[in-house]
Amino acid sequence: MKNLLELALEAHGGLARWSQLKAVTADLSVTGALWQIKGQAGALQQIRIEAELHRQKLTTHFHGRDKRTTFMPDSVTLQTEDGPQNWGQVLQSHIVVVQDATPIISSSCYSK
Repeated sequence: MKNLLELALEAHGGLARWSQLKAVTADLSVTGALWQIKGQAGALQQIRIEAELHRQKLTTHFHGRDKRTTFMPDSVTLQTEDGPQNWGQVLQSHIVVVQDATPIISSSCYSK
């Protein structure tokens, strides 16, 4: 019996086709009452996400706000759309060193 991965690959053109694809992009808005309760209404409205398919990298562009974030297994970056800036002065008192790969599941930053 074929496993789910084999069935999914075959249904979409096989492994050769999958290997040709590099990334997926989506324009979306994430809304709801929970964001309003947290005081973050509109935080994820009109965003574009770009996910690379062969490595762990997700970039989120915030339309009209001149910023983007990039998540990778070993780093999270915040940049303007033009690229890296001197965020040291801006974020000097907000530097966080990630000790493990615990996902952030809230718009508030906290750790175990």
